[in-house]
Amino acid sequence: MTHESLEQPAPLSLGSIAMLLTVMFGCGAVAIVLRHWAPMGWPALAALVVYTGFFLLIRRSSPTLPLLEVGLVYGFIVLVYTVAPVAEYIHIGKHYGPSHDFRLQAYQPPPRHVASTAWWSVLYLVGFTVAYLGIRRNACVRSQPAELGGRPSMLAAVLIFVLLALYFEVVNSVYDLKADNYLDSYVVGRDLPIFVQQVNGKLSQLSFAVNFMLLILLFCEYRRFRIWIVLFIGYNAFSTLSRMWSGSGLALLCMAMVLLYHHLVRPVRFGTVFLIGFLGVYGCIAYTLAREQRTAGTELDLGVDALMSSSSEFDGVFATTYDLLRHRQGGGMPPIPRQVYFSDLLSLIPQQFLPFPKLHPAIWYLESFYPEILESGGGRNFGAIPEAVIGRGKPQLIAFAALLGALLGFCHRWFVRRQDRFWPLLFYLWLCAVSYRSFRSSNFILLYLTVYTFLPLYVFFAVMGLTGRRPEGHATAEGLESDALFPLGSPAVTRD
Repeated sequence: MTHESLEQPAPLSLGSIAMLLTVMFGCGAVAIVLRHWAPMGWPALAALVVYTGFFLLIRRSSPTLPLLEVGLVYGFIVLVYTVAPVAEYIHIGKHYGPSHDFRLQAYQPPPRHVASTAWWSVLYLVGFTVAYLGIRRNACVRSQPAELGGRPSMLAAVLIFVLLALYFEVVNSVYDLKADNYLDSYVVGRDLPIFVQQVNGKLSQLSFAVNFMLLILLFCEYRRFRIWIVLFIGYNAFSTLSRMWSGSGLALLCMAMVLLYHHLVRPVRFGTVFLIGFLGVYGCIAYTLAREQRTAGTELDLGVDALMSSSSEFDGVFATTYDLLRHRQGGGMPPIPRQVYFSDLLSLIPQQFLPFPKLHPAIWYLESFYPEILESGGGRNFGAIPEAVIGRGKPQLIAFAALLGALLGFCHRWFVRRQDRFWPLLFYLWLCAVSYRSFRSSNFILLYLTVYTFLPLYVFFAVMGLTGRRPEGHATAEGLESDALFPLGSPAVTRD
């Protein structure tokens, strides 16, 4: 039996119509205000309009709020990375201070340059949304009962979680890895043997997926394990906040908790989602600022003025894009090795099997323009927009955005047909969480993450015979096949 919902689009509800009218009137009011902020405010407004239309088209075919939807999650990420730098630029009076990204501080870009840079993100968002909608069509995710087919045992998941934690404790002890702050946490790992660095990187990503596995298992029996969910999130929050290192894992785990509650327990209202999204963006910026203030030994200040007057996650990608555009237009772009253009494909091959060194675009960028930052262990965000800047420009930008949109659209349809099974849900939830890396790291990094993070986890459980118990009524070999991640001979794999 197929689980894909390809029904005729439902008429817009009164709530959706009211929301659309509110957005239209709001955009009109904003347009009047933006006359004083032109031209940099227009791309932010355009991104809001594009995403709102994208949301309403998906909402029209969904019986409930489409919260567990990879296209909407990624589109929201692109929206925030587009609007946040512009809003910050307007708030600070169009002048970057000493606490902002040093590149923006040095350039002091005029409004027209800020606008032209932001329009690249708008074009990317348009290319992504059009392709995603074209592939997705009316396939919608429905809220499922907490009983999922193919659930692995809780004991096996906990055992993997504990073994991974013990591994990192042993490595830290053997190699005496000690870091006093966030930057040092990257520096101390550079002197490790290359094989150990590779294993650490893969297992770190694997532990992230295992956290998601445990969270789903807990939500499958929500009434029984509610207190354990709180303790599990609390443990991750304590381990993150006590060291003040990378906070992305905790943020994505909290996002996954909201998505699972909406999908497995009770649908969440739009107003609640809006508030959570706002607090989530604020929390990400505030955490980064608090970490920087702690490293600098300054007084903690998380007010709006302090947040807008500091360098954030979102203006890092913007600064890289602007910097490369200036170099490109000024004729100061150094030669770009070919492996930079194929870094996402080459990342699938271990370095030991290549006759030449792999080179990630972010590393090339630092080696070419800021080698002192690379030597000190620092880094700068790269992402899908800078990749297009050093490539074929806007045609590549739109093409790559459309290709990613099509791939995620296919993933969505694949999941909709299997949404009552544990492993497809785990993969789709994990995909929603890590999708942000396509915009801030490289456009097709999800391919590498899937091959080296999710597939090893599933293969391990499959080889050990731990992929999950068969649902009741499916005790035959045919039933066992239908419960697999990639079932053979079941209606769920018929091509669209």
